[in-house]
Amino acid sequence: MMVLITWCVPDREILAQRFLWFVAHQTIDFANGGWDPHDP
Repeated sequence: MMVLITWCVPDREILAQRFLWFVAHQTIDFANGGWDPHDP
């Protein structure tokens, strides 16, 4: 998953933002009752 994002986003700044967005949403999902692998 992270490799695909890296391929699609050559800009490191955008990559960092997407990574932080991904981590934040996975953390929220986990806090809400579990990690959902199908969540975008």
